[in-house]
Amino acid sequence: MSTYLSVDLDFWNNQFEEVAEDDLEHIFAGAKKLGIPTVAVMNHQQLTPFVNRSGATKLVNIDTHSDLADKYVEYRNCGTWVSYVKWRAKGKYKWVHRLSLFVGECNSGNPIFMDVGPARMNLVDWSEVSHERVKYLPKANSLLTDCCSIGFVLSPSYTNHELQPIFKQMVKKYNIPYLKGTRNEENKLSWATPPKSC
Repeated sequence: MSTYLSVDLDFWNNQFEEVAEDDLEHIFAGAKKLGIPTVAVMNHQQLTPFVNRSGATKLVNIDTHSDLADKYVEYRNCGTWVSYVKWRAKGKYKWVHRLSLFVGECNSGNPIFMDVGPARMNLVDWSEVSHERVKYLPKANSLLTDCCSIGFVLSPSYTNHELQPIFKQMVKKYNIPYLKGTRNEENKLSWATPPKSC
């Protein structure tokens, strides 16, 4: 199985900046050592084309929000982009989070994940979805196992201001290609409904 790793900076909200910096240093140093392609974007919905072209069969999203909407979603934005991955019908989605209000929902759709029990699979068109609540980020070597590509996301509308210089520092230090977007993550983008899943 080939994994696309999506890393949203807001995962480290309300943690010490040193923790975020240390965690990210391990991820990106490991990625560089292993030659894993990495891209940085301002907003999560910009990541969708990279995930679609990655050849991955699993998406791991390290994020405060699940970014997974129900299958009746109408707009691709920062809170629904996971529902626009083209290979979702055959793919697996895993959301890794710390603390999440509303069980990670940020798109005002039907909740996919519940406080207890399995995900509501009747609402999604992924082959498998799961989530893992963690106190600390898993070790970089376990995150990078079978990783084919990494997307690093600033999410300025949701990330604590003091963490944002860490994003810039990592992009510069590891010479990560950066795709600038608009700071307003609620900007509705293309596709009125998700493209047909492969």
